Amino acid sequence: MFYILRKDFNPDERRNFIKDLCNIFYISNLDEKKVVAALDNYGFTDFEDCLQEESAVEVVADYNTKSKGFYKIKSESYPTG
Repeated sequence: MFYILRKDFNPDERRNFIKDLCNIFYISNLDEKKVVAALDNYGFTDFEDCLQEESAVEVVADYNTKSKGFYKIKSESYPTG
């Protein structure tokens, strides 16, 4: 996000904007479990997108973001039980 905002905002504005988002949204942790799950997920060709997906699954998010907008998380991605 910091990179995407670079065209319209200076570094301090970008930092403040992202800090504001952190006050609004829950930020999931990235840990070894998610990295390994992302590496094992052959349904993605983009590793960063897969890391986002693994984080979204952990918090049972309805939607995730990509560079071209939002997409709905597949319910079968969620663990059962």
